[in-house]
Amino acid sequence: MVGQLSGPVSHGAIFGTANLFHHSAGALGSYAGGLAFDVSRRYAGIFLASAVLVLGSAEATALARSPRR
Repeated sequence: MVGQLSGPVSHGAIFGTANLFHHSAGALGSYAGGLAFDVSRRYAGIFLASAVLVLGSAEATALARSPRR
């Protein structure tokens, strides 16, 4: 999808940046889940925050369009 939307020139930089954020969020998400449980003794808040982030990501992906040529 990244290659189709941005073309071959920017593909590596965009894909690398997306992977950086993806893996950083995965690491921070585990920590945030543990921290949220330690503070509130519940996972409900972190599940809700995760659901909001997933829905926002899905919306941003759905709105992505190829540039006009």
